[in-house]
Amino acid sequence: MPSGSEVVLHVDPSDPQSVQQFRALQTKGLNLVLSSEKVGFAEGLNMAIRQARHELIARLDVEDYSYPWRWPHQISKMKTVDFHFGGLAHKITKWPLSLPGYPVKLRTEEFAIVSLFRNPGFHPAAMFRKSAFLDLGGYRTAMAEDYDFWLRALAAGYIFERGFLPVTRYVRHFGQATSQSDWAERVEEDPLIIESKTALKAKLYESGIDKNLVLGRLFKEQPIAKIEFRDVRKTWRRTTLEQP
Repeated sequence: MPSGSEVVLHVDPSDPQSVQQFRALQTKGLNLVLSSEKVGFAEGLNMAIRQARHELIARLDVEDYSYPWRWPHQISKMKTVDFHFGGLAHKITKWPLSLPGYPVKLRTEEFAIVSLFRNPGFHPAAMFRKSAFLDLGGYRTAMAEDYDFWLRALAAGYIFERGFLPVTRYVRHFGQATSQSDWAERVEEDPLIIESKTALKAKLYESGIDKNLVLGRLFKEQPIAKIEFRDVRKTWRRTTLEQP
C-alpha cells in the first residue's frame, strides 16, 4: 500500500473473538471501527468509510487479496475518473490456480447501459472517491448494495471506468450469496434496485444516449464482450430508455 495510507476495518461486535484479535493487530495504519450493536453489512461499510481519512477508497473483502500493483495502477486511473474497477483473478476454493476474468474495458456510457441489465462492476476491485460516497449518502441496504451504489452514482453523473488488469484475487466458494441459483432474480426484484435503475434510465434518456449505438460499438470493438455479456445481448434490443 502507498505510504500514508490506512486500512479501515469494521468488525461485527457480536463476534468478541474477532474484536479481540483485531485489537491486537491495531497499529497506526489500522483503523478499527466498532459499532455498539450489529448493524448489517451495508451500514458496516458506511461506518468504516466515514471514518477513513483519505479521499480515495479501495474496497476489499477480508478473504481476498490485493496485488501490489493495484495501488499505483488505480491511483493513476483515478486522476480522470470518479469510480475505477480493476479486473479480478478468480480463486475457486481448493483450485490451485486463479483464473483471470474477461478482458473487457468499459467507459461511463457502456458501464451505464450494461448496468441496466446486470452489475458489471467488481466490488472487491473498486476504487472510488469518498466525496462521491458522501454525496450519495453511502450504501443502502439493497439486496446488492454495491450494484445499487453504482446505479445511483451513474444517475448522478459520476465518471466510471472498468479496466481488465487483475488487481484483486477474489475467492469464490459455493456458500456465497451470489452463488445461489436465485440470486440474480432476487436482485432484480429488489425495490431499491428498481428505483435506482429507473433513475438511471431517466438520466440516459435526458442525455440522448443511443443504447443500440453504445452496445453495438462495444460488441464490435471488443468481441470478447459478446461472451461476457451474452445475457445482455439476448435482451438489450427489447429494452427502452424511459422519458422522465
